[in-house]
Amino acid sequence: MERVLTEMQRFYREGMQWQSVSTRFGLQDGHDGSVTFVIRGDSRELFRSPRVSDHTVRERTADVSGVDLLELIVEDAGDGNRGDWGVWLDPRLCGRMVP
Repeated sequence: MERVLTEMQRFYREGMQWQSVSTRFGLQDGHDGSVTFVIRGDSRELFRSPRVSDHTVRERTADVSGVDLLELIVEDAGDGNRGDWGVWLDPRLCGRMVP
């Protein structure tokens, strides 16, 4: 499991045409913060979670057709960043090879 506070993970399209990204996300066990998860494609917001403050693992698939820069972001939910250990779990890009 990777620890992500307010950092982003970036994925670039190189020789692929991504169609979707599927991921699970939640708070790191043992931490009681509150965060918001955001998926952006080419600076456009594709998904924003409601405030997450429990340890339930959630899932999301987003359409990323035509996106060159994909960002998975964890933000503070507005109450300070104490204990804000949001994690993206097993993000998967689905697409096809470009000839």
